[in-house]
Amino acid sequence: MGIKQLVQNKLKSELNQATVQTAMDPFMINDDRLDIIIELINQLKWSLDKKIDIITAIALLQLSLDTHQQVSNERDSCNAKVILHGDRLSCQYYVLIAKYDEVSLIHSLAVAIKEVNQLKIQLMNHAYLDGESYIKMKVDIELKLIIHLIHYLEFTTLEPFINKTSYNYLLEVEQERARINLEKNSYQKKHELDILHMKKQFSFIQLNNQVPQTLLSLTELIQIALKKFFKYQYPNKHFFITDNCL
Repeated sequence: MGIKQLVQNKLKSELNQATVQTAMDPFMINDDRLDIIIELINQLKWSLDKKIDIITAIALLQLSLDTHQQVSNERDSCNAKVILHGDRLSCQYYVLIAKYDEVSLIHSLAVAIKEVNQLKIQLMNHAYLDGESYIKMKVDIELKLIIHLIHYLEFTTLEPFINKTSYNYLLEVEQERARINLEKNSYQKKHELDILHMKKQFSFIQLNNQVPQTLLSLTELIQIALKKFFKYQYPNKHFFITDNCL
């Protein structure tokens, strides 16, 4: 049995222990970001059990962050359930990762949590964001744990590649959304997004040529996972805090 299946089994077991569940739970088990986390942790010379525990812990943390994004800005009786479940997932993350003496990893992920929450507050406090700022903030929120994980692994040359790749895929998703939704200001949004797309395509090609040869196989896997996440899974994620942005 491969490590991904072992992680998914462990994650299912952890989720079954939760007292409540949300629609995000099955999403995370098949979340393409999980492939990236597995590949990054696989670079370390840890035992298989330790890898499975820590990958599962990070997946639970990501799911906790995603779950809390479902909290509505309006009074909603469902909010309490969502918050409770997100907190429970966070607790399960801490229980798993605390089994190992990985202080620097825990610190890196703690910084990521803080930065994600700061970004969420920024989104909530802006009634309108220009297209570029909006997409960059959404990418940051979705990939902050992975970015801090590559910092922990000292693979910092991957950061611009991941950010640029994600930006382009999310930009394509937003362009498609603007084409489908022809309501208020849609044409303006579509025009703005089309301009951003033309500007970013050339720099994206340049970035691909700057990836170190030693990391090519890793970047290929990351690129495939990010494309699947943003183009095929991401449009199915609906978060209240971003409804009024862009």
